[in-house]
Amino acid sequence: RTRRDAVRGQVLEATERLLREGERFTALGVGRISQEAGVARSAFYTNFADKTELLMALTGHATDRLFSASADWINLVLGSAADELSDTLLESLRIFREHAAVLAAYGEVAAYDPTVAHFWTGRIEALVDALHARINTGQETGEFRRDLDPRATALFIVWGAERSMSHHVAQT
Repeated sequence: RTRRDAVRGQVLEATERLLREGERFTALGVGRISQEAGVARSAFYTNFADKTELLMALTGHATDRLFSASADWINLVLGSAADELSDTLLESLRIFREHAAVLAAYGEVAAYDPTVAHFWTGRIEALVDALHARINTGQETGEFRRDLDPRATALFIVWGAERSMSHHVAQT
């Protein structure tokens, strides 16, 4: 298992490195990725069914901290949440910048592959659902105004932040 995890890590690191160097994900072959990672082609297929699975794993690996930081912020009590929001947004932006090449590759493939598109949408919607639930709870305890539409507010905050950061990083 340890060897398999090491090979998986080598493939993920090599793929991100190639993307940062300007390679297009769609043009990268499994042979090129395996060569860059220093692993056999068969080792690639032991860890990933195909390049689509690799891209989703790479995107997930690159953004796990982003999603966990966002989930942590959602679960804070209201009094401390405002103080932590700035830190959470700055950390999220740092992650978007650090992994810009991976996210660009992901966006390219998601435009035509519904499986890939659903991967990101599913992660974002999980945050929307968590914030929606948090707003509902906050309305019951008096932390949030009752006239807020919890679902619309959650959608606006989560998708708005994601789109804004994506756009910002793509433009810089």
